[in-house]
Amino acid sequence: MHKEKAVKSIGIVNIGITGSRISGYIRDMSIASSFGANFITDAFFVAFTIPNMLRQLLGEGALSVAFIPIFTRYFGKDKKEAWRLGSIVVNLLFVISSLIAILGIIFSPIIIKIIAPGFKGEEAYPLAVKLTRIMFPFVILISLSALIMGILNSCRHFFLPAIAPILLNLGMIASIYLLCPAFTQPIIGLAIGVLIGGFGYLIIQIPGLIKHKMRYQLTFDLSHPGLREISHLFIPAILGLAASQMILIFIGRILASYLVVGSVSFLYFANRLIQLPTSLFGVAIATVSFPSISEYAAINQPHKVKDTFLYSLKMVIFTTIPVTIGLIILGKPIIQVLFQRGEFSEASVQDTYSCLFYYSFGLIGYSSLKVIIRTFYALKDAITPLKVGLLIILVNVILSLILMRPLEASGLALATSISSLLNVSILLIILEKRIGHMVSKEMLIFFLRVLFAAGIMGLICLFLITKLQITLILRVSITIIAGIISLFFISRFLHIEEANLILKVLKPGYK
Repeated sequence: MHKEKAVKSIGIVNIGITGSRISGYIRDMSIASSFGANFITDAFFVAFTIPNMLRQLLGEGALSVAFIPIFTRYFGKDKKEAWRLGSIVVNLLFVISSLIAILGIIFSPIIIKIIAPGFKGEEAYPLAVKLTRIMFPFVILISLSALIMGILNSCRHFFLPAIAPILLNLGMIASIYLLCPAFTQPIIGLAIGVLIGGFGYLIIQIPGLIKHKMRYQLTFDLSHPGLREISHLFIPAILGLAASQMILIFIGRILASYLVVGSVSFLYFANRLIQLPTSLFGVAIATVSFPSISEYAAINQPHKVKDTFLYSLKMVIFTTIPVTIGLIILGKPIIQVLFQRGEFSEASVQDTYSCLFYYSFGLIGYSSLKVIIRTFYALKDAITPLKVGLLIILVNVILSLILMRPLEASGLALATSISSLLNVSILLIILEKRIGHMVSKEMLIFFLRVLFAAGIMGLICLFLITKLQITLILRVSITIIAGIISLFFISRFLHIEEANLILKVLKPGYK
């Protein structure tokens, strides 16, 4: 994988992700302002857990990691057969996701009792059931969208899949102001907006298939060897990714339902802030590197697998350590700028920041996992991440039960961070045995250089955010910009290659 080309591709993905996250924050600002943090938002976020978890699990996870290595191999040998395989998976996925949606609608009361057993009384529980039933057809839309995303990424087409979530957010934002006022329970309009946005999520990617001349066929060849390979990877992949990422959040939602009212919402808003850097760096880097790692693994070039993986990991380290320090220092004013209005009070800001503070320590873990797990799947090993993930679930439950009483919702965030870091550590030790020695003097020096540069950046940010006597939004904006500039200036002085590559790609006229 050519480093400059990789950085450019990561940049392209980040443009889409940035737009998606900005629209996502506007969405969350609108939700916070219109509904606050109470039993109504608790009910919505619990109901939204299933479709949102499936979006992340499929769109950023299992379906892509199972599909891309196989489709990439077919596409490199016989494009016609690759498109036939793609059509088979599309048709089968539509049938399966439709059945899941029907079952989800029927069994919504049981699902809510499982994911929010702490909901009591006549308010949150029935509302969560109603919202879940409305949003469950989103499963069909997101399943097909995730598959198309995998096809386009295999063709090294990254932009349309990256901006697709913007349509989901726009659908929800529009519903808050156009649909919600029409309902006696306004939050129902927001649930309908999820479906509208999901349809846009799917449609926006269709031009990419047309550009790459996909030849769709209405076929259900269940005996196709490529389909069998995908299914063998997909089942352990979805269980492994769920165990290592989604279930950690899922467990947090369940336990938070037993805490004070608003705890589910505090965790949700804090997690939303963590998702931006996780997507910008972890997801973007993994998205760009995964097709290359899969290709090198398919043609049996382990040294290139290792080189691509290590470069991806260094990019994650260079980007997430400074962001971790930045969120610890600027987290509270950022939350104030984004959410403190209407029904979202100062107390809600403090509780959300407390969750964000503890989530921040796991940022390098969340982002690294995106790259590490995909490397295992490129090596056709879906079992190892699953086994480690199951162990991490147990660790997370124990830590959550220990920490939730003294720290409330913040304890659940801390348990998630510790679990993610442990997950990364175990998987790295195992992966090192597969692709060769990775912990080197060079890597240690690189880590210390990044940590030093990020530390100086943090001191500059702390000085500016406390000393500038201007409006909060300007103070936050100027501090962030100054922090980024100082980080790259110090990184260049310390000869951190990743900073130089990013600056080179950003130069006018670079192609």
